[in-house]
Amino acid sequence: MNPLRNTLRGVRVLDFSVNLAGPFASMILGDLGADVLKIERPGGGDDARGFAPKWKGLSTCFYALNRNKRSITLDLKDSADRQVARELATGADVLVQSFRPGVLEQLGLGAEELRAVNPGLVHASVSAFGEQGRFRHMSGYDPIVQAFSGLMAMTGSEGGEPVRVPASLTDLSTGMWVALGVLAALRERDASGAGCTVGVSLLDSIMMMMTHQVSWHALVGGSPAPLGSGSPLTAPYQAFPVLDGHVMIAAGNDRHFQRLCQVLDLPEALQDSRFASPASRVQHRDPLAGLIGGRTAALLADELVERLTAASVPCSKVNDLASALLDPAVAEQGLLTRAVGDPDYSSIPVVDLPIVVDGDRFGPHVSAPRYHRPGDEPSVAAWLDDIPGVAREGSTVPVYNTENSDRRTHAETS
Repeated sequence: MNPLRNTLRGVRVLDFSVNLAGPFASMILGDLGADVLKIERPGGGDDARGFAPKWKGLSTCFYALNRNKRSITLDLKDSADRQVARELATGADVLVQSFRPGVLEQLGLGAEELRAVNPGLVHASVSAFGEQGRFRHMSGYDPIVQAFSGLMAMTGSEGGEPVRVPASLTDLSTGMWVALGVLAALRERDASGAGCTVGVSLLDSIMMMMTHQVSWHALVGGSPAPLGSGSPLTAPYQAFPVLDGHVMIAAGNDRHFQRLCQVLDLPEALQDSRFASPASRVQHRDPLAGLIGGRTAALLADELVERLTAASVPCSKVNDLASALLDPAVAEQGLLTRAVGDPDYSSIPVVDLPIVVDGDRFGPHVSAPRYHRPGDEPSVAAWLDDIPGVAREGSTVPVYNTENSDRRTHAETS
C-alpha cells in the first residue's frame, strides 16, 4: 500500500488553468489525493479539449493531463458566475490559474482579495514570462518559450533549422514546479496558518532545466551549438548507425570508453592522444565518431546492445514511442496504469506518477471529466459541503457517470 496516495486528502484545489502547465500541476495534486475542481469556460471548456489527435471525441492531450478532477462550467464575465467562483474560493485550499497577469484582479478574484476572506488560500499562478517586467503581459506557449530561451537554437543538427523538443518540456516542467511550490506553501501554512502566492513562469522553468548550459555561458561564454544526438560535455555520447537503425552510446567516462573500444576492437583509439580524456574527445568528436560508426554500421542493433551491455557500457536502441511502450522494461516498472470511471476510456493506459513508494505506484486513477454544458453539471455546493474520497484500489470511488452528469456516482476500481 502506497502511504503517499492520500498525502493531500482533504485539500481542495480550484483549477482555473488551461492547456498543459496548470492542468499538469493540478493533476499531480489530484494524484496525491487532493480534491480538484476544474473550472471551464462556456463554449467548449479548456482549449486542450480541442487539441489533436482525438479518440472517441476526447483529446488525448486533455485525457492525459486531467485525471482525478471534477469539472464545472462558469462564465467569469457573468456576475452571478463570478460570485459562484468567489464562494468556491472561500472553501478552497489551493487555487491554480493561468490567466495573464492582472486578469483575475480585474474580475475581483485576485489573490489578495480572496485571501481577505480565506487567509489560508495558496494561490498558484502560471505565466509565460513572469509576473514582473516588460514581458509580463505577453502570452506564450511551450514552443514560443523554447524559441525565446535558446533551447531551440541548441537543438537539432549542426547547420540545420532550429528544432523544437517534441515533448512539451516547458509546459510540463512548469507544472511540476507549480506542484512543488504548492506543496511547500501548504507545509508552511501548517506552521503559520497563512497562505501565499506561488508564481512559476514557463521561461523560468525552462531556464532551470538548462541550468548547466546557463552556467556554461556565465563562466565560459558563448552558447551551446546543436549537436544532433551528441553532447557538449563528453564523447562518445551520441547515436551511431547500425544495420537496422541507430544505437545510442553514452561512454561518459574513461572506463566506459576503454570498454567500448575493447568491444569494437579499436585499440588505435585507446592509443590516440586526441582521445585521451573526455575533454579531448569532445574536441575531436568527429574523427572519433567516424571510427566508432565504422564498426557499429556492420552490426545489428540487438547484437551491439547485447555486447555493450555485457561490457557495462551504457547504451540503448533508438526506439520510437510504440516500440518503447512494448518493451518489457516499461511493463516491469509498472508505470502504465488505468483511469477508471468512464467506460469509453477505462481500458486505455495512462502514465502514472514516476514515483515508487515502498514498491507501490499511485494508480488506478479517475478518468478525465467530460465537458459539462451550463446547467448540466454537478452541484458546486457539494464541493463546499463535503470532501469526497480518492480513487484507490479496493475502495469505493466518486467518479463521473458519463450518462447522467448531474451528479457523481460511485464505482468500484478494483
